[in-house]
Amino acid sequence: MRFAQRVKEAFLGVQLPEGVVVSLEPGEHVTAWARTDSGETLVCTERRLWHVAGNEPVSWRWHTIHKATWAHDALTLIPGEEVEPGVVKDAPPRRWQLVEPSKVPAEVHARVTRSVAHAEHHMPPGVWVIARRIAGRDGLDWVLRFDEGVDTATTRAQADELRTQAQQNYF
Repeated sequence: MRFAQRVKEAFLGVQLPEGVVVSLEPGEHVTAWARTDSGETLVCTERRLWHVAGNEPVSWRWHTIHKATWAHDALTLIPGEEVEPGVVKDAPPRRWQLVEPSKVPAEVHARVTRSVAHAEHHMPPGVWVIARRIAGRDGLDWVLRFDEGVDTATTRAQADELRTQAQQNYF
């Protein structure tokens, strides 16, 4: 990449291809984008990943993505889904075959990894206690993610206590 192009991107962000529109928050800039084999676009910013297909883009903030993998030119994303306040579960995976991945796989990996401040699995009761950094905000988002098949009604109090202990030990 030419020096002038790197300087321009440092100040203005990466320019999206014609026809691709996402609603950015104040101070949010595009850091990378890539086309899928179906003509859709994935757009990375410092706060989220956008999937642009038609007129209704969908986005996931980095702290809500539980897992992202890159293999065989495909990006697979497992977003989180809130079950109730403070409790999340894995949502169905999303998968895109990227034609020209550019910096998107590296950007997704770095942003998702960087958002994890604390992750600890407890057995029993079969729960993850997770603290995530929220891009653009101060503080951490502490959530519980129960293992598949765990009876949350009987283990919830124990899981809440484990989260409280983790919060106290973290700070």
